[in-house]
Amino acid sequence: VDGQYLFNDQEKVEDDKAPSDGDLQSARDAYKSSGGDDSSQKKLIQLLTQRSYRLTKKQMWGEAIERWEEVQNADPSNVRARNNLTVAYTTLGLSYALHSLFDEAIEVWENALKLNPDDGDLIHNLALASEKAEDKARSNKYWKECTDRWKKELNNSDGNDEYLRAVLIEAHRYHSSQAEMEGHSSQEAKSESINHYREVLNLKPDDFEAQYRIATSLVEEKRYAEAVKEFEAIHRKHPKNIEVL
Repeated sequence: VDGQYLFNDQEKVEDDKAPSDGDLQSARDAYKSSGGDDSSQKKLIQLLTQRSYRLTKKQMWGEAIERWEEVQNADPSNVRARNNLTVAYTTLGLSYALHSLFDEAIEVWENALKLNPDDGDLIHNLALASEKAEDKARSNKYWKECTDRWKKELNNSDGNDEYLRAVLIEAHRYHSSQAEMEGHSSQEAKSESINHYREVLNLKPDDFEAQYRIATSLVEEKRYAEAVKEFEAIHRKHPKNIEVL
């Protein structure tokens, strides 16, 4: 998927040349009665794609999606229809999200992800939308996929991609703080917060805030022996820090 709609010159028709509802229905009937032969399939797909071109021009994403789904049903191997359907799903999802319709955005972005499961931007969108929709299970799932992908990309760069490292650190720092806010009533959330801070330390071993948060969280959980070890490690690195003392 290249992020743009793909149409050939024959499909880029103006309104006065676009197929009518009657034309489409006749093509559907011919395709069905022929048992799906190549000629009727080609004709149906051309008319559906011409209609979808006009619909995209009018930003009528929902109806365009219906036409491309028809193309996919007629020819599952149609690469351009697959591309256009993914782009339309993504665009429609963005429109929903901009209007705070996060459940609707999630639904269409998940449809897009089925077509293009390796799209990291879609996974990131789903993580953000799920969080806004307060769907914790879904949010955790997609954020984990995001961070796993970013870690893999960082490893592939031999750890030299400082921007990606910073993104990962901020993602873990943010989610640790979110877990802390829930941690007053949930032991699981406290443990989650600690795990996120440990990920920060894996990426940035000298991060004082992460190590200090781990130590104080362990105290709150009454895991005193572990907390002492963390404070001792911090003290060795920051012997003049009064908070540690």
